[in-house]
Amino acid sequence: MPTAGIPEGLIISSWSADGQKLIGFRNGIFTYSFTTRRYEQLTDSGGLPAWLGDNRHALFLAADKLNLLDTQTRQVTELFSVAPRQLQFLSVAPDNRSLVLSVNTTEADIWLATPFD
Repeated sequence: MPTAGIPEGLIISSWSADGQKLIGFRNGIFTYSFTTRRYEQLTDSGGLPAWLGDNRHALFLAADKLNLLDTQTRQVTELFSVAPRQLQFLSVAPDNRSLVLSVNTTEADIWLATPFD
Protein backbone atom coordinates (compact mmCIF):
# COMPACT_ATOMS: atom_id res chain seq x y z
CA MET A 1 0.00 0.00 0.00
CA PRO A 2 1.34 3.43 -0.83
CA THR A 3 1.93 5.85 2.00
CA ALA A 4 1.24 8.90 -0.17
CA GLY A 5 -2.22 10.21 0.59
CA ILE A 6 -2.80 7.95 3.58
CA PRO A 7 -4.71 9.79 6.31
CA GLU A 8 -2.57 10.07 9.44
CA GLY A 9 -3.62 7.50 12.04
CA LEU A 10 -5.93 5.61 9.67
CA ILE A 11 -7.13 2.32 11.19
CA ILE A 12 -8.12 -0.34 8.66
CA SER A 13 -11.00 -2.41 10.02
CA SER A 14 -12.35 -4.53 7.15
CA TRP A 15 -11.44 -6.08 3.80
CA SER A 16 -14.05 -6.30 1.02
CA ALA A 17 -15.28 -9.79 0.10
CA ASP A 18 -13.76 -9.50 -3.40
CA GLY A 19 -10.38 -8.50 -1.94
CA GLN A 20 -10.25 -5.26 -3.95
CA LYS A 21 -10.77 -2.68 -1.21
CA LEU A 22 -10.04 -1.92 2.42
CA ILE A 23 -12.19 0.25 4.65
CA GLY A 24 -11.09 2.10 7.76
CA PHE A 25 -11.58 5.17 9.87
CA ARG A 26 -9.89 8.23 11.29
CA ASN A 27 -12.05 11.35 11.57
CA GLY A 28 -14.39 9.76 9.05
CA ILE A 29 -14.68 6.64 6.92
CA PHE A 30 -12.05 5.95 4.22
CA THR A 31 -11.56 3.27 1.60
CA TYR A 32 -8.41 2.15 -0.16
CA SER A 33 -8.66 0.60 -3.64
CA PHE A 34 -5.98 -1.82 -4.79
CA THR A 35 -7.09 -1.17 -8.39
CA THR A 36 -6.65 2.62 -8.32
CA ARG A 37 -4.08 2.61 -5.48
CA ARG A 38 -5.93 5.57 -3.92
CA TYR A 39 -7.52 6.45 -0.61
CA GLU A 40 -10.97 8.02 -0.63
CA GLN A 41 -12.77 9.74 2.24
CA LEU A 42 -16.46 8.82 2.26
CA THR A 43 -17.73 10.50 5.46
CA ASP A 44 -16.54 13.16 7.90
CA SER A 45 -17.39 11.10 10.98
CA GLY A 46 -17.97 7.55 12.15
CA GLY A 47 -15.88 4.57 13.08
CA LEU A 48 -15.39 0.81 12.97
CA PRO A 49 -16.68 0.27 9.42
CA ALA A 50 -17.32 -3.29 8.24
CA TRP A 51 -17.86 -4.30 4.62
CA LEU A 52 -20.96 -6.23 3.64
CA GLY A 53 -20.75 -9.09 1.15
CA ASP A 54 -21.91 -7.07 -1.87
CA ASN A 55 -18.60 -5.11 -1.91
CA ARG A 56 -20.58 -1.88 -2.11
CA HIS A 57 -22.17 -1.33 1.31
CA ALA A 58 -20.64 -1.10 4.76
CA LEU A 59 -21.96 -0.73 8.27
CA PHE A 60 -20.35 1.75 10.64
CA LEU A 61 -20.85 3.25 14.07
CA ALA A 62 -21.50 6.93 14.76
CA ALA A 63 -21.64 7.41 18.55
CA ASP A 64 -25.09 6.06 19.40
CA LYS A 65 -26.12 4.99 15.86
CA LEU A 66 -25.58 2.06 13.52
CA ASN A 67 -25.41 3.36 9.94
CA LEU A 68 -25.40 1.82 6.48
CA LEU A 69 -23.04 3.44 3.96
CA ASP A 70 -23.34 3.08 0.20
CA THR A 71 -19.69 3.49 -0.80
CA GLN A 72 -20.57 4.40 -4.40
CA THR A 73 -23.11 7.16 -3.73
CA ARG A 74 -21.82 8.03 -0.20
CA GLN A 75 -25.42 7.89 1.04
CA VAL A 76 -25.66 7.19 4.77
CA THR A 77 -28.78 5.57 6.19
CA GLU A 78 -29.35 5.37 9.94
CA LEU A 79 -30.48 1.84 10.82
CA PHE A 80 -31.08 2.37 14.53
CA SER A 81 -29.97 4.27 17.60
CA VAL A 82 -29.24 3.22 21.18
CA ALA A 83 -29.27 6.80 22.54
CA PRO A 84 -28.46 7.88 25.18
CA ARG A 85 -26.01 4.95 25.26
CA GLN A 86 -22.97 4.65 22.97
CA LEU A 87 -22.02 1.88 20.55
CA GLN A 88 -18.46 0.61 20.98
CA PHE A 89 -17.96 -2.47 18.80
CA LEU A 90 -19.28 -3.88 15.54
CA SER A 91 -18.63 -7.23 13.89
CA VAL A 92 -20.49 -8.69 10.91
CA ALA A 93 -20.71 -12.43 10.26
CA PRO A 94 -19.15 -13.58 6.96
CA ASP A 95 -22.59 -14.54 5.60
CA ASN A 96 -24.01 -11.08 6.55
CA ARG A 97 -26.91 -12.75 8.37
CA SER A 98 -25.93 -11.57 11.85
CA LEU A 99 -23.87 -8.94 13.59
CA VAL A 100 -22.52 -8.25 17.04
CA LEU A 101 -22.76 -4.84 18.69
CA SER A 102 -21.44 -3.72 22.04
CA VAL A 103 -23.36 -1.01 23.87
CA ASN A 104 -21.69 1.09 26.56
CA THR A 105 -23.97 1.75 29.52
CA THR A 106 -22.76 3.84 32.43
CA GLU A 107 -24.67 3.66 35.66
CA ALA A 108 -23.71 4.95 39.06
CA ASP A 109 -25.13 5.06 42.54
CA ILE A 110 -24.33 7.95 44.81
CA TRP A 111 -23.62 6.97 48.39
CA LEU A 112 -23.30 9.32 51.34
CA ALA A 113 -20.76 8.20 53.89
CA THR A 114 -20.77 9.51 57.43
CA PRO A 115 -17.55 9.53 59.47
CA PHE A 116 -17.21 7.26 62.50
CA ASP A 117 -16.66 8.98 65.84
